[in-house]
Amino acid sequence: MSRKYPLPKLEYMYIEGYDLYKCPMEIDFNKKLNIVYGTNGLGKTTLLTMIQYAIIGPYCGAQKSRNYGGEQKKRRPVYDKGFFRNRMRKLNEQAYVRLRYTINDDQYDVKHSLYKHSLISASCNGKKIDGVEINYETYETKFFSKKKENLESYLIYNYHQLLMRSTGLPDENSLIVMMNEIMFFTEDREYIFWNEDTGKLLIAKYFMDSDRYLEYERAQQLVKMYDSQARLKTYEMSFIKKFLGDEVIRKKEDVDREEYLQELTEIAKDTDKCKESLRRQNDQLNELDKKRIENRIQYEYCVKELSDLDRKWYVNIFPDEYQEKYIRYESAIRHRKCPFCGSEGVVSPKNIEQCFFCGEKLKVKEKIDLKELDIQIRNKEKERDIVQYNYENLQKEIAGTKRQVRDDESELNKLLNRENQLKRQLDQNDDENYKKYQKLELEKNDLLGKLEEAKSVEIKMRKEIDESVEKVFQEYYGIFKKYANSFFGENQLVTLKLVGDKENRLFKIKLNGSERETYYDMSESQRIFLDLSFRLSILDYFHTSSYFICETPDSTLDLLFEDNAVRTFSNYINAGNSLILSANARNSTLILKLMKKYKDSLSIINLLEKSTVGYENTEKIADLEIAEFL
Repeated sequence: MSRKYPLPKLEYMYIEGYDLYKCPMEIDFNKKLNIVYGTNGLGKTTLLTMIQYAIIGPYCGAQKSRNYGGEQKKRRPVYDKGFFRNRMRKLNEQAYVRLRYTINDDQYDVKHSLYKHSLISASCNGKKIDGVEINYETYETKFFSKKKENLESYLIYNYHQLLMRSTGLPDENSLIVMMNEIMFFTEDREYIFWNEDTGKLLIAKYFMDSDRYLEYERAQQLVKMYDSQARLKTYEMSFIKKFLGDEVIRKKEDVDREEYLQELTEIAKDTDKCKESLRRQNDQLNELDKKRIENRIQYEYCVKELSDLDRKWYVNIFPDEYQEKYIRYESAIRHRKCPFCGSEGVVSPKNIEQCFFCGEKLKVKEKIDLKELDIQIRNKEKERDIVQYNYENLQKEIAGTKRQVRDDESELNKLLNRENQLKRQLDQNDDENYKKYQKLELEKNDLLGKLEEAKSVEIKMRKEIDESVEKVFQEYYGIFKKYANSFFGENQLVTLKLVGDKENRLFKIKLNGSERETYYDMSESQRIFLDLSFRLSILDYFHTSSYFICETPDSTLDLLFEDNAVRTFSNYINAGNSLILSANARNSTLILKLMKKYKDSLSIINLLEKSTVGYENTEKIADLEIAEFL
């Protein structure tokens, strides 16, 4: 049997100066069933979050860790510092929440500010806990600093130390994870069963011996730290080689100076040739660009002359009515475009004595020499085509010259880089670069040695832990089946397995022989209550006298599953735990059946009365079945 860790048992909460509610607001928690009741917007979620905040502070997730600059950077996510303050209609710096709760035989009385994230006062078994008041955001910065100096002077630190002593958990992060990830099922419906990170965290913190877990966690952190630092040294060495060249790692006395000087002379010659080639190519580009501009001017001149000749032809020989229509479309036709849809290459100018559209012969005026004018037009068209052909050749020549310029520039850069490398190697200061590189190499090799040693320790501990984890899991599985079967029903086969190896062990679920890899493989009701069964069995097996908060569990529950859901929650309550549910102002079979079953051990926090937001339509509320309990 795994060791059981006691968790907080709620007794009494007092809220003062917080105008979302009618203050002072007092709540006596029942040991079995507590219902937070009200319509949308009255502050149900705020109140439930306040319970968590009153115990652990504004933490809202598991500790995060990442390696940066060869060091481990850690943080614990917290709610935005205005989380409660922003829900006040009139700001009150004196607003606070006070909570009395017990952990095993220890009784706590804790007071937190609702204006800012700070622990105002705390006592354990009637004895005041000493320490300076400080807001949680500042405390977290100090807690994760390298020095961690004088943490004992702060009230938050001393309070957390007592919580660890009372719960027996390996660290305060374990309690933070339990209260956020397991004990509070919010309306966001974040399913922890399929969350790999949470699964690994639970196995590490709860399926292992707590002392052994801390040793194993330190061993894992050492492996990550040495690996990160060794990678950083490798990067610094690569940086030196990349920007100073391979020769920098050689001692000055190992350098053949005559060979380097000879190479520098050859590089100087090649550099001059390359620069001369670039000069010629750029001069050529300038000439080609001038020709390109002249070509375009010549082309536009040809087009204009053609237009003038064409207009002269039609003005003199075609009927006036035809001339007006033709001029409108002449430009498009001249460029071989359809004057109606714009398609290219589909229109060819017809014989000059035919209509451009239908091809019918036109009656011409014949006031000029048509043959002579036609010869001029055809000659000008040939001239235009030649100019365009020359332009296309110029474009190709320009593109080729630009490619050659890029090649020459690339070659010049290579030569200049090599020249700089050789000059640096011949410089007197290069011995310092060599020493720096050698120092990095020694430090890297030392870190690699420590990394291998840390890995061997971690592997040895992992093998020992794997055996104990499997044994604990088999015992836990029996509790899980109690909750899963109560919801899915005895005729449904629910199987839970611990799969994978090392720290990558995960939970896998099968329903009637079919593996459900993601929550999409189940109905919404099934996925919610599988997740609830997972949470409740963790609390039941690893803890004593815990509480569980669930927001509106009936919001998406199928009618056929409501009796099963009642049995599931009843199993948890009957194991000596406290259940806190929020309920909307509507008829709910699940809520009503639970209230009737535990009517002698029931506490209702009626926000219709306690919230200052108010609700005017009381007649509809009175018609609800739940009204008899209010």
